[in-house]
Amino acid sequence: MKDLIYYRESGILVGPSVKTALADAMSQLREDPNLASKYAECCRQRMLGRFDWNTIARHYTAALH
Repeated sequence: MKDLIYYRESGILVGPSVKTALADAMSQLREDPNLASKYAECCRQRMLGRFDWNTIARHYTAALH
């Protein structure tokens, strides 16, 4: 996930050792739907740029040569 989500740019990353961190992050996104939408769109754009079929084919072809 760390290669897709950049803290406070495209999401909120929480560590496993802080028990309330996930609940706090989810509450923050529930209370601010605009922020949740911003994070979702940023991740969507990043995924489209990295994992569309043209990009996959280009990487696959490069690996074969």
